[in-house]
Amino acid sequence: MNNIASLLREKKYEEALAASEEVLKTDPQNAKVLEYKAIALKKTGKLRDALKVYDQVLELTPDNGDTWFNRAICIRAMNDREMHDEASRSYQMAVTVDPSCSDAYQNQGNVSSRIADCAGDARMAEKWFRNSEEAYRNAIRSNNNAELHCNIADLYVKQKRMEEAVSETIIAQELDPSYQPVYYIRGYAQMSQGKLKEAIDSFDQAIAADPQSGWSMRSLINKGICQFDSGDPEKALETFEKAGSMDPEDFEEFIYMSKANAMYNIAFIKKQQGDMESSAKYLKKSQEYDYKFQLEHWMYEPRKEITGPAAKNDEHIRD
Repeated sequence: MNNIASLLREKKYEEALAASEEVLKTDPQNAKVLEYKAIALKKTGKLRDALKVYDQVLELTPDNGDTWFNRAICIRAMNDREMHDEASRSYQMAVTVDPSCSDAYQNQGNVSSRIADCAGDARMAEKWFRNSEEAYRNAIRSNNNAELHCNIADLYVKQKRMEEAVSETIIAQELDPSYQPVYYIRGYAQMSQGKLKEAIDSFDQAIAADPQSGWSMRSLINKGICQFDSGDPEKALETFEKAGSMDPEDFEEFIYMSKANAMYNIAFIKKQQGDMESSAKYLKKSQEYDYKFQLEHWMYEPRKEITGPAAKNDEHIRD
């Protein structure tokens, strides 16, 4: 069985799946191997099948916090808004059976934040934002780190509590000055307050921390917005072009939207400069990266990069 765990850690998911199924032929109630199978199924994109196997595991071992945690990760990977409550329940069960599981608290906070984003009215959103912050604070009690404070800062940005957001990033910076989102989220809050020079300085700090990362790409785009709003479209154009030329490997979830935003913003400035041919070319590129882009929103203002919480997306694999 340890061999299967090793295969999962080595990202040999098909081999791990085959090995799990071989063991289960003679021992179909082996909860640990069933969980290995669920992880392998999830990693190979068979999310519904993985969820069914996780439920089998929980019938056998309902007090296993790792399984509840892994089940929640699987549900979140489905990217189904109707399943957000179920993901939140799974994270809650993880911390109920294992109160020390800070990863579960963190991800529960993320799910609550996403539910708040989708809430139909302000009171419901406020409730879920409170739940999210409570989960992050619980995680901090057992594992105080920069990532969690940045997630709280992200919550405050969404609630337009920008000064509090900046304060949380200062705490995060004290804990880990090298953590890049500290400076990105701070810059976003400052940009939202109209403090453009301070925002540019913060985005520059984010870029300096790791120039080739996805956070740098997003920082460049928002730096360009600040330059444009400061009355320097030429500098902004140069910054957007630099962002658009990047291809970071660490930001798969957002890279296409970020590329679309960079191309859109270049098209926006080109149009303002009267270069309609170039503008049309970059607009087409933007649409290629973001097929949901709608023309009726075209050319009102440049597009910003948003904030977003960091999540613990790696399954807990037990030997």
